Amino acid sequence: MLCACLVAIACGCAAAPRQGEAEPAEPPVPAPDVLDYLAARGFDLLDIASARLAVGPGLLAHARATRWLAIGAGSIGKAEWWASGFELPNYGVGWLLRQGGAWIERRAEIGISTFYYCESESQVLGGNRTTFPPECRGDFDFGGEVHFALVGLAVEARPDEFLDFLAGLAGFDPRGDDG
Repeated sequence: MLCACLVAIACGCAAAPRQGEAEPAEPPVPAPDVLDYLAARGFDLLDIASARLAVGPGLLAHARATRWLAIGAGSIGKAEWWASGFELPNYGVGWLLRQGGAWIERRAEIGISTFYYCESESQVLGGNRTTFPPECRGDFDFGGEVHFALVGLAVEARPDEFLDFLAGLAGFDPRGDDG
């Protein structure tokens, strides 16, 4: 009998609870939050590419294959019809790095490589967009923008966001954006 008690104690077996006492609850085992993981991977996937559509006056062409290999010139934005005084803004809509929405934008840019100047003003109409060119352009982004007369389109891709997506599949978050 003594041997049986020593074996039970050594194995960690507890004595049966007394009558009227509740059995001790086992601590809950945390389960991974699958929905948060999937949402973070979806956002990481969307971060890889972005697109914007603009409607309004402008003439602009811009291409880049990193911050250091860029060329472009032109302007988009508010124009005043000289004869009537009618003002026509440039409306934009799109998605960029988890920021989307609609806005009014005025921008002028010109340059080549590291000698690139860009001045921008914007007014957000809806959504969560807070950054605009040039501050939204990353060091390794590549893409371009064309705006002719009343319509413009911009598209970009971000290789560093693709690496963040791949690392996220393994549970890592090098960009620190998986809230």
